[in-house]
Amino acid sequence: MSNKSYQENEARIPDIFEGIQVNNCKNPKCEKFGVEPLIYKNLYNSQAGSKRDPNYAISGLAKGVPGLKCKACNEITPIKSNYSIEEEKQRLSAYLIASPLSCPNESCINHNLSIIEAPDSYYKFGQTSGNQRYQCKVCRKTFSSGNKRRSQKRSEVNKSLYKALMNKLPVKRCCEFLEISPQTYYRKVDWLYEQALGFVRERERKLLRSFEMKRLYLSTDRQVHTSNWTKRDDKRNTELLALGTADNISGYVFGWHFNFDPRVSPLQIESETIELGDYDRPAPFRKHARLWLERDFESAQRGPNNTIQAQGSIQADIAAKYQSEVSRLNTEAVEEIDNTVKPPSNGMLVHSEYTMYGHFQLLNELFANTEKCAFT
Repeated sequence: MSNKSYQENEARIPDIFEGIQVNNCKNPKCEKFGVEPLIYKNLYNSQAGSKRDPNYAISGLAKGVPGLKCKACNEITPIKSNYSIEEEKQRLSAYLIASPLSCPNESCINHNLSIIEAPDSYYKFGQTSGNQRYQCKVCRKTFSSGNKRRSQKRSEVNKSLYKALMNKLPVKRCCEFLEISPQTYYRKVDWLYEQALGFVRERERKLLRSFEMKRLYLSTDRQVHTSNWTKRDDKRNTELLALGTADNISGYVFGWHFNFDPRVSPLQIESETIELGDYDRPAPFRKHARLWLERDFESAQRGPNNTIQAQGSIQADIAAKYQSEVSRLNTEAVEEIDNTVKPPSNGMLVHSEYTMYGHFQLLNELFANTEKCAFT
């Protein structure tokens, strides 16, 4: 096959992954709204006899940032990786899967091998408070299948601490009021977090199995959470974006998701990105398209400041805001990256639009048996 033929038949946009294809016209007033584009330039298109996409053209928004231009309304939307959206949805929905019992030593090769999957990798090591105890054959770490409540030496503090957290009591004041050390405070906060995940997992897994509803009235909102600086010589903050959807009638919140992945190592991701040559590829075709890579973050910090000046009337302010949004390279992203913010020291930031897509993909699964969802 000639180089020309290969170029004509390479993918124009990321292929559908696990039924997800978000690359289409986003203008609800356009006749092509939601119409999927052709994946390939020429030969492999599924539409019989079609060599060119009749609905869309590829339009570069910036270097490495391809856009999809609708030929009907001329609006351009940034192209996204469907694979990375599914990856983000899996991250957000991980709480629905109970953690298997395995070696707690994260550096051990048995850490990802549960006692059910690999029983030969563990010894039975007696019992603790009636619960079976195991020993890892590799690192000799021991652990049990018991409830973590037994390790709570002052369980009477848990309820008071939970109330204090809900009332936004500062850490130092909590420790003074409850007469506990900072170490105990953070250990108990982690324990409360695990209990909250278990509570949500038990109820939302029922949604996937048997929840049926004719109509749900929902509201979605986003907040910016700013962390304090940790070093006196670098007083820049880290901003996390949180996205949640609540039922308007019951007040139940279906997920409160941050654009932050604590599981990944920035050094490892950067090394892999360079090794794969992904910095030379358009963003949606990269393996880690959903993550804020180091060079992309630095480039965003050097970008123009799109501060909107007040126009004197509500209508003019709305018009100015709209023009500002459509002039942005990525109209789906909401991060404001400048020299006053920095990436987290541990884990990595996720592009906010990927967290948004993952959030709604998860809701789509939770509400699979709901006839209609109305967002207000």
